[in-house]
Amino acid sequence: MNAMQHLRTILSALVKGVTTAAFVLLFGTAMAQCTNNNTLLAGGAITPSCPGTTTVPCITGGQYALVNVTNGRVYTFSTCGAIFDTQITLFNNSGGGSLAYNDDSPYCGGVQSYVSWTATYTGQLRVLVDEYSCSSNTICATLTITCATAPVAMTNNECAGAINLLVLDGCFMQTYTNGTATRSTTGSNPTCGGPFNNANFKDVWFKFTAPANGVVIIESVPGTLQDGVMQLIQGTCSSFSNIECDDDDGVGRMSLIDRRCLTLTPNVQYMLRVWGYAGAVGTFGLCVRGFSGWTIPQEDCAGGMTICGDAQLNNASNYTGCVADLGSGNRGCLNGNERQGTWYYFSPSASGDIGLTITPSGNVDYDFAIWGPLTAVACPPASAPTRCSWAYPPAVAGYPASSSFLTGMRSSAPEPSEPDSGPGVDGFVSPMPVITGEIYVMFIDNFDITGQAFTLNWSLMNGASLDCALLPVEMVDLRAIPWDGEVAVQWSTMSERQSESFIVEHSLDGNSFRPVGTLPAAGFSQTRIEYEWTDRNASPGLNYYRIQQVDEDGTTTPSNIVPAMLLPGSGKLVATPNPAKNEVRIEIPEGGSTAAHVEIFDATGRSVLPSALSFQRTELAVEIPITSFAPGSYHARILGKNGAVLGTARFFKE
Repeated sequence: MNAMQHLRTILSALVKGVTTAAFVLLFGTAMAQCTNNNTLLAGGAITPSCPGTTTVPCITGGQYALVNVTNGRVYTFSTCGAIFDTQITLFNNSGGGSLAYNDDSPYCGGVQSYVSWTATYTGQLRVLVDEYSCSSNTICATLTITCATAPVAMTNNECAGAINLLVLDGCFMQTYTNGTATRSTTGSNPTCGGPFNNANFKDVWFKFTAPANGVVIIESVPGTLQDGVMQLIQGTCSSFSNIECDDDDGVGRMSLIDRRCLTLTPNVQYMLRVWGYAGAVGTFGLCVRGFSGWTIPQEDCAGGMTICGDAQLNNASNYTGCVADLGSGNRGCLNGNERQGTWYYFSPSASGDIGLTITPSGNVDYDFAIWGPLTAVACPPASAPTRCSWAYPPAVAGYPASSSFLTGMRSSAPEPSEPDSGPGVDGFVSPMPVITGEIYVMFIDNFDITGQAFTLNWSLMNGASLDCALLPVEMVDLRAIPWDGEVAVQWSTMSERQSESFIVEHSLDGNSFRPVGTLPAAGFSQTRIEYEWTDRNASPGLNYYRIQQVDEDGTTTPSNIVPAMLLPGSGKLVATPNPAKNEVRIEIPEGGSTAAHVEIFDATGRSVLPSALSFQRTELAVEIPITSFAPGSYHARILGKNGAVLGTARFFKE
């Protein structure tokens, strides 16, 4: 990030005000709230279901809610999703100072709040929800209260006694403790969270089965344990491999493992090892969040949404998607590359000129870029955008926007693109002349990473109108991935109309195919859907796959053909050295062509190479320069002749 981008971030923080966090850190109590309105909720105190979640529909600015609590139980309070900047403070209703406080929790992905608190008494708790800026006392925020029973005590917890975790859509947070555990004797030391060489390190074990699509987020939240570490493991207690280790990516200084992009192996058992950093002990919350309806995310270009009119859009994103769609060749003025943005498609149904205005719900910096005209949706965009601009805070030297954080295209703007500073910069660029049938791709980028909603308003001039028909996108991303003696056949659809089923077909020569599996289709869909079928009877050597799409009227449409090389060793390759600094060498098993290429993905599953790196295999190994890579873990996939996957390897860049 350049100096001006740093300034933009600082200015955005100053507009909001960041003194609350510093005040709380120094004095351990909340600042004065907006009002002294002590109005209680109608009907008196609430007793949350336990375990379970209770929603309080509306807490007006400066209003208290009374909650009946039980000693030892763990309660969480959140305003995630509120459209204004909230803060939460907890009090004993019998008197005394604040028991807990939060403003701007990373758990909510923005300026909303989240508090986890273990009850130290049985009685009434007073929960104050108010607005940070004190600008309004009439806006409502939904308060979500989750109660968990007393934490499960674990003594001498070992891998063999791992506790089962449910994988459900949404987070079913349960409370545990490592305070009664001892250090386990199973396996090697973890690979993150600092040294683990002391008997005082008390770790506990859990297990769960990956869902059919392999997509999960493993979340932990603080209780009395404020700094936790987590390791994801696959295998058995006597022989396992470390999949991922995390420290500090969750709420506060807790852990979070996100496998939305780099998915787990479907229907396979995994284990979790959880402990406190530097030997810390206490209670903590843990859940495994599943996504049964998982589709390609709108944070990726290929998961974009067709839009044709004014809309209030919720950009509640908490990550950057699974594909790095933007780079130096196509990002234009978006010097920060992709942040927490979303993608859209639009097409004119009548020629003319179009403009637009992006208005965030709060003081949030949204930037945008538009690519086109195109003849079809193309992801990622192949060149620099046609229009590109930034948003700016008001009344700040060097940022002459007349209105708060607006950006877009309007007639008074002369240029097609703007940088982030300079003479005449105001957040707006010129309208676009459009012709009927053209297709455009748009990325709206939340630079401040807050996840707040925004309004998109169109200005249709000189006869222009937008087509609301779903832009046609055919089946995409058919792939066959060998692993552990099986082949996972994966494909996606961007839209479906009267689809009945998909037939997976297999061949050993690429010419003669036979059906080996069937999956039901969605029937009708306007969003991207992921499908997967596993061939557990694949033959050693080269296998070929294709998909027959079957419509309700019996019409069948074949896909392209993809190969998968099933080699001895189950497709698992060895990377050395590991960790690596400047170069990594990946051993290739015998079989396949001498010509091959490699694809590399980061820990989130995002491709870090703009195109596959081609090479000639030498002594059954490939050497890959990684000097330019950021430190962290990576996943390499080696492909041979005809795109057949020879295997995969994981390595760590120092």
